[in-house]
Amino acid sequence: MEDDYNNVSNIFRIGIHAMQELYFTDNLSMPIYVGTYVMNSYKPDGKKIWIYSKLGIRYTFEDLIFVNINLKTHTSVADYIELGVGMRLY
Repeated sequence: MEDDYNNVSNIFRIGIHAMQELYFTDNLSMPIYVGTYVMNSYKPDGKKIWIYSKLGIRYTFEDLIFVNINLKTHTSVADYIELGVGMRLY
């Protein structure tokens, strides 16, 4: 399994996704992503995975800066947790 990460092409994936954001309040929302990989050479358990989803919580400060935490999954298996800070440009 460790050899899978030694080659950069094995961990590099390109995907496209659709996203819906559910707002609980003006500042608190839940982004939901569903996507598919365009390029994926990583094969956990010997098979390629083509569909992924992400579910998260996002909090916005002053309509400009936001922080979020997302969980990326492949069907029912968690892949990683993502922490982020961002700025809205519009």
